Amino acid sequence: MVANTMNSENRASVLLVVDGPNLFHGGLDEFPDKSIVRVDFMRLRKRAERYGDVDQAVAFVVTAPGDRSTGVIGALKRCGFDVRHKELSYHGNKVKGANCEVDVSVEVMDCVDDYDRLVLVTGSRSYVPLVDRVKGLGKRVTVMMFSSALSQDLADMADNVLPLGSSDLLQGR
Repeated sequence: MVANTMNSENRASVLLVVDGPNLFHGGLDEFPDKSIVRVDFMRLRKRAERYGDVDQAVAFVVTAPGDRSTGVIGALKRCGFDVRHKELSYHGNKVKGANCEVDVSVEVMDCVDDYDRLVLVTGSRSYVPLVDRVKGLGKRVTVMMFSSALSQDLADMADNVLPLGSSDLLQGR
């Protein structure tokens, strides 16, 4: 049974989840002339609100061990996001990586009864099973990502896609 999470105005409840590393690298793929891509997180949130009330916004970020002071964390918090940290892992002197797919999936499934629509900011094909599962539970799923970084399999699985573009970046910084 799917819980009805509509609010008193009959607006859907939205869970907005950002895979920070995927978003960052997707932006660099979309805009290869930029050395850094600064996403307007408030605009992402407002775009998600077209589907209902964003009752929870969560962003997953990767930091170097012990580093919790990056500007992106502050920007996310100012825009009302709960921030989940994941530290880069190393193998010797080489960065091994820090994918967020498992962490995002656990978060989404832990609160699946609390929302009507998932807005997932990522382009990774790794999320296809999660989107399939969430939809199988009667939820709607929207994916937001730069077109050049969006997996076609993920786009096909989602109910709809909101492509990101230059208007979703902070200008003049």
